[in-house]
Amino acid sequence: GGVESVVQCGGNGLLFEPKNAAAFLESLSRLRGDGELRRRLVEGGLEAARTRFDWRVIVDRHQQVFERMARRERTAPLEAHALGWERS
Repeated sequence: GGVESVVQCGGNGLLFEPKNAAAFLESLSRLRGDGELRRRLVEGGLEAARTRFDWRVIVDRHQQVFERMARRERTAPLEAHALGWERS
């Protein structure tokens, strides 16, 4: 869970240790100086939004889970991966 389940460092964002100002500034410096990195992060973020967080995708995942539950298929435990929330 957490940020790492959504942000892939270098793919759709940059990660650094919390409360580490030096690492934060380094990330900003990388973004400022690397147009290709900025482009890649934007494209990665848009792709994640389209494939993981679009309401149609979310509704479809929930519907699949509810249908399995209604058919009494084994869904226990109903963990995050059933809804597509697992770390990629």
